[in-house]
Amino acid sequence: MAGLPETAGRYALLLDVPNDVRVRVRSGRRFDIAAGSYAYVGSAMGPGGLSARVRRYLGTERRPHWHIDYLLEAAEVRGVLCFSRQMEECRLAGLLAATPRVQTIDGFGCSDCACRSHLLWLPGRISAAGLVECLARLDAGLRALLLVSFQPEPTRSRPPEQTDERL
Repeated sequence: MAGLPETAGRYALLLDVPNDVRVRVRSGRRFDIAAGSYAYVGSAMGPGGLSARVRRYLGTERRPHWHIDYLLEAAEVRGVLCFSRQMEECRLAGLLAATPRVQTIDGFGCSDCACRSHLLWLPGRISAAGLVECLARLDAGLRALLLVSFQPEPTRSRPPEQTDERL
């Protein structure tokens, strides 16, 4: 995908979940996800790096494997932040969790670490640029690790929504 790095790294997906949904993951665990805006934090350390992982998430043909794959059946990716591998996945999730008014979806996406969650509910509809600004206030070094901010074309047709740049 043009503009996305083919190197290994970390990412944050900005998601819209249009309706309340119950997500059942491969282990059988269920998560009740309310309609709203979310950020999901992950790593792309395999072949093709960040570009391959983001292409996978934006595609419609994927076999569910990770927790996020199951949620993407009911959600739309509306923004992606890609970070160098020096940005630790859990540090990024922790920064988001420490942001005022953000809420964790406990146990989601963090079965291989000690984090509370890698899926976080965001108050309002913040843009990728707004999220970077918010995170940079919490960690001044974060901006230097940002490789690219990307906004894909919408996959669902719906009226434009207001974006709230404040967290």
